[in-house]
Amino acid sequence: MMHIRNVSKSFGRVHAVNDVTFSIAKGSCTTLLGPNGAGKTTLLSIAAKLLSADSGTVEIDGAAGDLRRHIGFLPQFPQFYSWMTGSEYMIYAGRLHGLTKKEAALRSRELMEQAGLTEAEERKIAGWSGGMKQRLGMAQALISRPSFLILDEPVSALDPKGRKEVLTLMEEWKAFTGILYSTHVLSDAAVVSDDVVFMQDGKIVLYDTMEGVQSRAGSSSIRIAVTPLTDHWCRDLERAPWVRELRQENDAVIVQLESGEGADRKLLHYVTETGVTLTHWETYRPALEDIFLEVMQS
Repeated sequence: MMHIRNVSKSFGRVHAVNDVTFSIAKGSCTTLLGPNGAGKTTLLSIAAKLLSADSGTVEIDGAAGDLRRHIGFLPQFPQFYSWMTGSEYMIYAGRLHGLTKKEAALRSRELMEQAGLTEAEERKIAGWSGGMKQRLGMAQALISRPSFLILDEPVSALDPKGRKEVLTLMEEWKAFTGILYSTHVLSDAAVVSDDVVFMQDGKIVLYDTMEGVQSRAGSSSIRIAVTPLTDHWCRDLERAPWVRELRQENDAVIVQLESGEGADRKLLHYVTETGVTLTHWETYRPALEDIFLEVMQS
């Protein structure tokens, strides 16, 4: 387990990170979300032991010393030696981490296969796509078999194909390492995240599981179609205390429910008790983008 405890960091009068505390478990993925300037990159740099905190600690399994051998790190804009082949770069990274040349070569082949880069490993990196380079960077970060992988905006600059490749790799690799990463692509966070940390102005404004975050979003919306659909029926429904908003859309009604348990059951009861025939029922949960905006505004 990695514990980030009461971490703070200031640059002059700017409090980049302010008393931040949360944990990352092995076998899980924790996502940092927040607007530009929220302190995400600073916090990741502190977690990766690349930047010292003014106060607070970063611990792995109770230890708070030099943890760099337990951590793999991929910056937002990784740099590669474009004249190297993928295999040469991986072996070079392994040697920097203290592996023998033989150990580095074996580990390189293992990770390149996992990253789907075997066919390209003897080609110059200069000719690789953005998605391939990002997967190479992630493989490099795992060369020393770290317990935790820290990724700063790993998918923000990639096209949809590259994003999917990297997210798939993250989902596979979190089985044997803990992942902490930041992103602005909120829909991607929903794909791989177990826990979510919302940051604003250097502080945590919400820390919860992905399921918890989605449930905190409040109301869901339900699209229903009934016959007959009359203005009187809609007006009576709109007056119900568990209905936040109602709007008609062609031959259907979109009902936004108030937060709390049982609102959807009350809607179904209303439908069955008013003598209409239900022909369609579809539930929409709030998108992570909506939750993000709601949290930031509150």
